[in-house]
Amino acid sequence: MNGKHFAIFHSMKDGDYSRYDIEVCQPIIVEEEVKDTRIKFFEETNYIYTIHIGNYDNINYAYNALNDWAHSNGYLLEGPFKEKYYTDEFITLDSDKYVTEVGIAIKIANLKDSCCL
Repeated sequence: MNGKHFAIFHSMKDGDYSRYDIEVCQPIIVEEEVKDTRIKFFEETNYIYTIHIGNYDNINYAYNALNDWAHSNGYLLEGPFKEKYYTDEFITLDSDKYVTEVGIAIKIANLKDSCCL
């Protein structure tokens, strides 16, 4: 194992937590060819990140800030959302001290997409 665990949110329906499509991941060190189909390699892409400190109940502020920054700077949201957990319920019982890195894949908006920024 190598690094902090994280979650990838492929789709989310507001208000219906049972309908989320989520993967929970743990980075590993790979030193030889991998034949295990459960191990997934991620394609390189551009991400923007921010750090959220506090309870998960208001993590949407971090996502809103990233969304606003991307659209203000000519980028479109491209892929799944990631949350990497640095301090969570495994480290502290105080949810106001949680530290979560929030990331969203982006791409540069082309001219035909710029109408939607």
